[in-house]
Amino acid sequence: HTHDYSILHLALHGILDNKSFDQSALIFDDREENNILKTNELYQLKLDNQLTILTACNSGNGKLYQGEGIRSLARGFAFAGCPSIVSSMWSAADGPTNEITTSFNKYLHEGMDKSFALRQAKLDYLTNASPTQKQPQLWANLILVGNTLPISQGSAFDLKFIGLGILVGFLLIFSIMKLRKK
Repeated sequence: HTHDYSILHLALHGILDNKSFDQSALIFDDREENNILKTNELYQLKLDNQLTILTACNSGNGKLYQGEGIRSLARGFAFAGCPSIVSSMWSAADGPTNEITTSFNKYLHEGMDKSFALRQAKLDYLTNASPTQKQPQLWANLILVGNTLPISQGSAFDLKFIGLGILVGFLLIFSIMKLRKK
């Protein structure tokens, strides 16, 4: 389970199987067969993270089925319960993808809406990239599907504020008791 994490980021190799899209896979370790996660296996998982980022090549690519949508690795994560998925529509270039996802995560941490965070991360990349690195095939591959709301801070965020409130309360009580003794 991913219940302790809001974001699941998988920066792996991806295999697109054009004949049987349910056999498309993420490769965790290319030295062993059992370190491959196929799309059909994702249907058996139960994920409860808020966002999955798949920077694996072709993770959002697949065949369009009328009335069903695109069968892809990203769709497998949606079936597993993830409400938002960022995936790559074609082969991902490591450098630009890393820059964009780093900025994207920064904007998410700041509380920005997922779609605006991805847009801003791409704009940042284009602003800072050299002219030879601005071709769309280097930065436009990442897309967001699903829920676009900001990442909720969840219980860890709430606990920080509760802890801060308790600390302030103790300090107030301590200060009042100290003033009464004088």
